[in-house]
Amino acid sequence: MTRNIDNADFSVGQFAEQLNVSRSSLFSKMKEITGQTPNDFIQEVRLKKGLELLNKDDSVNQIAFAVGFNDPSYFIKQFRKYYGVTPGQYKAGKRKVKPA
Repeated sequence: MTRNIDNADFSVGQFAEQLNVSRSSLFSKMKEITGQTPNDFIQEVRLKKGLELLNKDDSVNQIAFAVGFNDPSYFIKQFRKYYGVTPGQYKAGKRKVKPA
């Protein structure tokens, strides 16, 4: 999964293929183990990597693309939904994010 973090086209099908399981098996196992769908899990991994990259000097736009979002505004929206602050607010020093 982390090898494909910058690939916006990385899909659940590819994830299942990498793990040598069917999509339905992946869905069942992910839901059982993590309580998340594979899509939610992929997005969470991307957002956590984005949070990590915000501590460096890259721009929010660069980070969005680096973690597999085609649209920086969608990255910002999902980041805010997940962490409770925008990437810009986090980067500006309001580093208190709600626990994920």
